[in-house]
Amino acid sequence: MCLAAEAALLALVVAIDATATRGMPGVFLQPACIALTAVIVTPYALPLVVALGAEVSLAVLSAALKSAPVAQFDAFSCLIGMVVAVAVSQVTMHLRLRDFEAREVLRVSSLLDSLCGVYNKGALVAALREYLERSGAHATGAILLFDVDHFKGVNDTHGHYAGDEVLRAFGEALRTSFRATDTVGRFGGDEFMVLAPSLVDERVIREKVGRVRAAMREAGERVLGEPVTLSCGALFAQGCAVTYEEALRQADEALYEAKRSGRDCVVVRGYESGESPARRAGEAEVCG
Repeated sequence: MCLAAEAALLALVVAIDATATRGMPGVFLQPACIALTAVIVTPYALPLVVALGAEVSLAVLSAALKSAPVAQFDAFSCLIGMVVAVAVSQVTMHLRLRDFEAREVLRVSSLLDSLCGVYNKGALVAALREYLERSGAHATGAILLFDVDHFKGVNDTHGHYAGDEVLRAFGEALRTSFRATDTVGRFGGDEFMVLAPSLVDERVIREKVGRVRAAMREAGERVLGEPVTLSCGALFAQGCAVTYEEALRQADEALYEAKRSGRDCVVVRGYESGESPARRAGEAEVCG
C-alpha cells in the first residue's frame, strides 16, 4: 500500500516536472523522492527502487520533450537527487535501528532482575499466567520453586556482597541447567522459579534439580568456602486445567515440605485440583 501510494505520487510529480514547467527544469521530483524514501520503510530498499524509476522516467521524458540543455540539467538533477535520496534513506534507517535497539534494551531490562540476569517477578508471573491461559484445559509442564537454605546466615556471616555473588551463581545455574525454552526468574529474595512447559517426567525433574544443586555446592565452595544447599518444590501437570493461584499454592507447599524434611532436597508433586491436594507417595527425595 505504501509503495503503491509512493509510485502514484511520484508519477504525478514526474508528469508535472516533464510537461507543466513549460520547458523549464523540473524542481519537484527530487524533494519528493528524498522525502518519501526517508519516510517509507519497507524490506529490500523498495522505496529507493520506486524513486529510481521515477528519476529515470523524468530524465527520459525531459530528453523527449525539452531542449537539450534543459534535458541535460534534468538528467544531472535526477542523478544528484537519487544520490541524496539514498544517503538520506540510509541515515534515516540507521537512526531508526538505533532507536529500536535502545527501546529493545529498555524493554528487556524492564523484564530482567538486574542482579541475577533472569526474569524479575513481574515478568515471571506474566509468563506463567499467559502460559496457563494459552494452555486452557490442557496445561502440561512443571513449575519449580527454589530457595537457598539459610540464606540470611550467608549475608550475616559473609556479607551482602558474598550473598549477591551466591544469587548471581544461582541464576546462572538455573539458566544452564534448564532449556532455553523454559522461563527462569527470581520470585523474590533468594527464591527462584522455573516454568518448564512439557516437562512431566519426575526422573528428569529430579535430574535437572540435581544439576542445580551440584552447581550451587561448587559455587558456595568458590564464593564462601563452604557448599550452598537448596530446597526445591516441583509441581507438574499433564493435560489438565491449572489456575495460577492453585499452582503457586501447591508448588509453595512442596517447597515448604522440602524445608520441613531437613532442607537440601526436592519434593515433587503432581497437580491436584480441589482444596487439599493429595501428596504423591515417595515424593520427597532423601536429603543430603
